[in-house]
Amino acid sequence: MLDLTMQRRPDGIYEPFEPFHRRLFRRLESGPPARPLESYLQLRGLLRSPQTGARTDDDVTIVSASALTG
Repeated sequence: MLDLTMQRRPDGIYEPFEPFHRRLFRRLESGPPARPLESYLQLRGLLRSPQTGARTDDDVTIVSASALTG
């Protein structure tokens, strides 16, 4: 999934691909989704899409977690 979540600078160093991470973290920070099944199906659709397959031949597993405080 490196080609999907990271970008390579001209000097060869990899850095996070900000648009991907921004959307992912915004979703996590907003708390549990109102419709968990729908959110899951949207993410699964993205990870299984031809566009994602064209960008990476790596594993497309995403693990997310959030801590409950209070």
